[in-house]
Amino acid sequence: MKKAIAAGAAALLVLLAAAGLYALEYPIRADNSNLVPYADQFLNRGLRDTGLSFPNDIRLYDTVLLGARKFTLAEINGQLGEIRLVRGLNGRYRIDSVGQGGGSVRSALLTDGEADCRVLLGGRNGLGLIAEAVCTVAGRPYRTDIPQADHFYLLLEVEPPSPLDSDHPLDVRFYDAEGADITGILLGDPPAGR
Repeated sequence: MKKAIAAGAAALLVLLAAAGLYALEYPIRADNSNLVPYADQFLNRGLRDTGLSFPNDIRLYDTVLLGARKFTLAEINGQLGEIRLVRGLNGRYRIDSVGQGGGSVRSALLTDGEADCRVLLGGRNGLGLIAEAVCTVAGRPYRTDIPQADHFYLLLEVEPPSPLDSDHPLDVRFYDAEGADITGILLGDPPAGR
């Protein structure tokens, strides 16, 4: 009987230790309230061995969820970026990747299996220039209104492209309230004819 109790106690300790280690792997709260320090730590991860680290100015904006994945629009050191997170069994998250730079807008084609496909679209709209976006996926256009806010981040459900369309399946164009294409302005392209 004493051996059974000791074995049960040992098994319980192992399970508690495993649960504790798992919680350390997924430390970020679902409400993102502790995301900034973990994002800063993630950005400095290669510098730990050198004894150097640099504080990062991280500002969080909108968040969108897609299954167990979470995407948070952020400004990192003044550059538009996103923090991609993955949810664990404990309902908390860990950082999968961080991207930054490249202008005023971000877009990506996200697939989850063969039947689920979405366009992740986000950016700055502080001047209220962007009224609408048209995302073309494998030749099929999808229109969406852009919220009039400093920043926007949204998921647009689209038909998945066929494997034959995998070279360049996503094109995004932005339009102002009068319907003029302002994509080049947002991406920093020079006006035509110059």
